[in-house]
Amino acid sequence: MIGRTVRRTPDRYIDCAPHAVPWAVPVNSCLVLSRFVVIEWVANPVNDMYADAVLAVVLKADNDVPRTVAPLKVDKSHFNECLMELLGEMFSPSCVDRLIRGEKLRLVVDQKDVWIDLRSLDVQCEDDEVLQQMVSTAVTKLHSAITPVKL
Repeated sequence: MIGRTVRRTPDRYIDCAPHAVPWAVPVNSCLVLSRFVVIEWVANPVNDMYADAVLAVVLKADNDVPRTVAPLKVDKSHFNECLMELLGEMFSPSCVDRLIRGEKLRLVVDQKDVWIDLRSLDVQCEDDEVLQQMVSTAVTKLHSAITPVKL
């Protein structure tokens, strides 16, 4: 099978002469100039499949350019408001203490205190483990729903 090599110079790629390679893809030529790619092959079902694979690799390589992504910012006051509303709907608005003390939110359900650390999303309830797990699940699911997705 005949294959071609493509040599890169600082500003462009140059199509080089064909050479014999036992595993080469049956693509007649692949010329890359700046941001354009020209692929030529003899059309038949097998060669079309190989050319599609070469094209897919070229397109994937073009999309793998590292991008700078701005850090994700979570609006803590918005999360706190949503959390208070969610807990108020789950248990009762009177159960939620609207005063946040040192990054901790207090919830009182059936005379059992539940403390939610708003920084680490840790939930503590010494009296009822089931209640602690229920509130912990609600807090983590709400946080994951509100947090922006990193693209």
